[in-house]
Amino acid sequence: MSTIKLHANEQQFLESEWLRRAERPEAEARVRSDYQRWVSRVGNSQLVSRAGKLWGLLTSGKIAGKEKLAVLAALLYLICPLDLVPDYIPVVGWLDDLGIAACVLAYVLRKADDFPAGATSRETSDQCTLQIDAASLPDSGVLASDQEDLRFLRDLKRVCALLRAEALLPAVEEIELRCQRPLFRVMFVGRYNTGKSTLINRLLGADYLAVGPLPTTKAITFMLPATKPQVFVEGSDGTIQAHKDIGILQDKSHPALLEAARVSLMLPSEILRRSICFIDTPGLEDPDLDTTALLREYVSEADALVFVLDTSYTLGDPERQFIQRLLADDRHRKLFFVANKIDKIAPAELPMALDSIRQELEALDVTPQIYPLVADCHRDQGTTVGFRQFRESLLMFLDEGRTAEQKRIIRREIGNLTNQLEEVSAAQRQFAAAEETERRRRVRELQEQQYAAQETVQRAQAELTKRIAILQSGLLADIDEFSADLATVTCRRIDEASLEELRKTDVLERSIRELTKSFLEPRLTRIREQLGELTSDTIRQMTNDLRRLPFSIEVLRSRSLLEESPQIVTAGILVVAFPFLSLFSFLYVLVGVLLGRNVLEDLVRNLMGRCALNKLRAELKSAVRSQLEEYARQLTERLNVQFREVEAVLKGQLSTVADQVLAPVTAVLETGTGGTSPTVAPAQLSEALSILHTVRHESQQGSQGGGDV
Repeated sequence: MSTIKLHANEQQFLESEWLRRAERPEAEARVRSDYQRWVSRVGNSQLVSRAGKLWGLLTSGKIAGKEKLAVLAALLYLICPLDLVPDYIPVVGWLDDLGIAACVLAYVLRKADDFPAGATSRETSDQCTLQIDAASLPDSGVLASDQEDLRFLRDLKRVCALLRAEALLPAVEEIELRCQRPLFRVMFVGRYNTGKSTLINRLLGADYLAVGPLPTTKAITFMLPATKPQVFVEGSDGTIQAHKDIGILQDKSHPALLEAARVSLMLPSEILRRSICFIDTPGLEDPDLDTTALLREYVSEADALVFVLDTSYTLGDPERQFIQRLLADDRHRKLFFVANKIDKIAPAELPMALDSIRQELEALDVTPQIYPLVADCHRDQGTTVGFRQFRESLLMFLDEGRTAEQKRIIRREIGNLTNQLEEVSAAQRQFAAAEETERRRRVRELQEQQYAAQETVQRAQAELTKRIAILQSGLLADIDEFSADLATVTCRRIDEASLEELRKTDVLERSIRELTKSFLEPRLTRIREQLGELTSDTIRQMTNDLRRLPFSIEVLRSRSLLEESPQIVTAGILVVAFPFLSLFSFLYVLVGVLLGRNVLEDLVRNLMGRCALNKLRAELKSAVRSQLEEYARQLTERLNVQFREVEAVLKGQLSTVADQVLAPVTAVLETGTGGTSPTVAPAQLSEALSILHTVRHESQQGSQGGGDV
């Protein structure tokens, strides 16, 4: 079996081509210019943490020579999207990066003694020696777009350089990554229990995903083409586990799935071999899932969507809002509307139910084709026409229409970027055409705009800091009160519990975790609502992290010897009495003891049980108070750290939005020296305008292909 084996030790990595790339003069400049943009698009918190430690080593000035080259090589590897395991493969794409980062950190930490805070020797990860079966990875396929689109993007990069519009380079790179992604992503969306997973299973030809009347999908699940089945599970903390047994997906209580954020399922499926990736999503009404965040993070990366509806229900608010936001972003998105569970509707009433769905969609300015069917093959009695029609339409689109749809999406993004650069160009031309006095006036105006915007951002950040501090202090005060109440409630429960209940080691611990969960989750949800949708991911990760906070009560809970064997008392009485009694007296005592043995042993057992109960209650109360103090301290520490992360995320978002809005202003200001000698010469402006005109004209040809809703 062929395998892709990550560099098993630092020596192999140090002898690879990446070290030679790090030796090039431009290597460090590239890392310094690209690192922050890479961090902003990486979705794995553990990888970001390890990369941050590498970045800290690079910028600390405390390493040199081969160690610095190794760190540079690792960062170059991480930044490159098309490395050993391409980053466009969900979940799996981070495995090689995690391994390389761990290996280089381990190497550097063994070579030196003094490093910045946070770089610890714990980075000797098992992922240094990770092996991935090559058969478990999707074929690289062909580029999703032809070389013409990549040429357009190279031209737009040139325009960014000519106009000094570096703030728009991340947008160019995002489109480049989409061009280089061979997998066509089809996302299945809908409310809970509409049959998304059932429909996917039927399309794949086997029951791979769990189904049932209760919510079964909590993690975003990607199904990818492979010749060998395998599952990769990414936890909310960024850890990734590989499982050869794909049957774990049927076990809703499997530990790997309880805290999973994303799952990649590699399958030897005929439909996926077309370089297709299916994506199963939680229900739109999931309280732990912000639909706006879903739209922004995953739907924007999907190439087509299958919207699964329950025919027996009308459209709800989550569905309406989702469709409105979706079409506001791109009116021409390819959508398949599936009306599932038509077997729940009487045949005579089915046309009316479908008309009702159609009218509700038309009210949202959608004129779709609706596919009525029964996704569950076990309930699809007598006919499979509806499913066959949907499957044939989907396959026809995947075979014949997906290339045009990919091109349409990419050309649309190129068009949007071209519009932004034209705005920058217009501002530059206006500035260049003005007289010297007018230029100076214009520079002052632009500087005032820039200062005003910066002050607005600073005020917003200060207000944000104040608001977060209020929310944080309120929650921490609630935790102090909750901790005291929790101790009282737990001690009361200890007083009320029987000896057998107290000896069950996990009863109190489970109760405390459940009470903590019911205390924290509604408060964190309210904080997320007050701070806005941009904090959804961080607050959700905070909730999961706090939910896993360990709590254990360590006391001796075993039974005493007399409780376990009260017959020892009977034997003891006889042994003690024998030397002091005559034979006949001893026989009388023996007969009496034997006749009253059960009563005596029950008396001893009850007496020792009461003693044990009182002792265990006292020990448990003492242990609970002590452990709850430590538990509250850990909660407080975690919350302090996570609130700082929330603040950093929101401040970063504010700065990013400000940079994008001010891109034309910044570009003009950076091209002038005191407003009298613009470095963007007329020839540069003319070249930029000519490139933009060519890109717009040529990219619009054929960009109307694809699929309207």
